Amino acid sequence: MREAVENADGPVIVRFDVDGVIDLEHVLDLPSDITLDARGRDVTIKTNGLRLDGVSNIVVMNIAFQDVAGETGDAIQILNGASDIVIFHCAFDSAGLMPFVEDVPDELISVVWGATNITVSWCRFSNHDKVLLFGNGDAPPETDEAIAVTLHHNVFTETGRRHPFLRYGRVDMYNNIVRDWTMYLRWPYGTRSEADAQILLEANWYEQSAPWFFVGAYHKSGGAIRLVDNVTTGSWIALWEAEPDAVFHRDYPAPIDLPTPAWYAMLDTYAGNTMPAP
Repeated sequence: MREAVENADGPVIVRFDVDGVIDLEHVLDLPSDITLDARGRDVTIKTNGLRLDGVSNIVVMNIAFQDVAGETGDAIQILNGASDIVIFHCAFDSAGLMPFVEDVPDELISVVWGATNITVSWCRFSNHDKVLLFGNGDAPPETDEAIAVTLHHNVFTETGRRHPFLRYGRVDMYNNIVRDWTMYLRWPYGTRSEADAQILLEANWYEQSAPWFFVGAYHKSGGAIRLVDNVTTGSWIALWEAEPDAVFHRDYPAPIDLPTPAWYAMLDTYAGNTMPAP
């Protein structure tokens, strides 16, 4: 895979002929205009992940990421104005790294330093503490204000926090399942908006098996959240709206599903690296 990626010239699709585990000794930098397509295969990347640094027009589909805690600490790191990125039908899990040590591993996906126009959809996230970080506070606010991410039809199950944690940018989050998040290292929250960030939270399903207080959506330091037709499965789950009029309105179509039990079962079945061969 590394040879195919590093020798890519112009738009290219990298497909996989066999199943297997790719144990990356070093982080793999993706160039612009590339698709990693593992449809119909069981392909797992472990130890080190992918870095998308200032690049554009990238699709990563049907790949599993297992126990990544290497050079960057992230399974997928997107940074420095990278744009037009799609992460589709992937699975992320860190069960082999538990119990977690303070701040190790880092995020499953990080979007920082002004990366924008990113979609993460039909993915499954499990057994990890810090799941998604969008804006890490290191860049100037005017840089990370460009961050724009869409999260739809993902399943987060038995994770810790950051579903996502957003600073300064915008997240459109609809039709996701956030289930049984808990405290590995700190008190648990589902979705967090901070530092003038904007999150549109629509038609998501927040579920907790344990009947004690959990924060599903949380805001701090000027973060804004608008809530639309979300489902919670118990009175012990709090979704906190904040400055809803400050949150952006979509200027693009989004096919919103009603979060019904039938929809829940469908998404829980098909999210992750479940795609058949094309």
